[in-house]
Amino acid sequence: MNKPIGRRPGPGTSRPAILAATRDIVAEVGVERASMRAIAARADVDPAAIYRFFDSKDELIAAALRPPDIATQVAAGLTASDDPARALVGGVLFAWEVPEVRAHLTALMRAAFTNDRAAELLRGVFTEQIVGAVQSAAHPDDSALRASLAASQVIGLALLREILGIEPLANESTERLVDVTAPTIERYLEGELSKPES
Repeated sequence: MNKPIGRRPGPGTSRPAILAATRDIVAEVGVERASMRAIAARADVDPAAIYRFFDSKDELIAAALRPPDIATQVAAGLTASDDPARALVGGVLFAWEVPEVRAHLTALMRAAFTNDRAAELLRGVFTEQIVGAVQSAAHPDDSALRASLAASQVIGLALLREILGIEPLANESTERLVDVTAPTIERYLEGELSKPES
């Protein structure tokens, strides 16, 4: 039997393909250069099909970049571990190895530098998901500051490694990065924080 020729049939099967294509193209060229025509071509749909699901490019971008909830995974690791610093670094870095999470976060982090909506979504990931999960494992004194410092260290590591591809971080094993980063995270979470001189 010959395979049918033409565009992907049925709107029900098109939405996931459109969202995946949007994430891929945004990760490659950024929000401003991600055209609806290019997204449609990557998703193998007619450009008009996109507008059956989304009223505008902004709405499409927001839906495509809405990241999965990684806080549940991070929080579970922190709760179950007697070494929350290692659990935090490992939880975030290993999350990047899950294809769906990697696709979302790569597109979101790249887009956040040029798109206000993407920046807002990234702030939500940072403040609501990551910092919120970490704060529960931090010393109660200055717990919000401690959680923000720890999260910034791990997110910065992920940015340099996964987005910018800075060597030797890009090709270093996750296990070694956990080993060398965890002591710094431990100080942020439980150690003495310098206080300003009075």
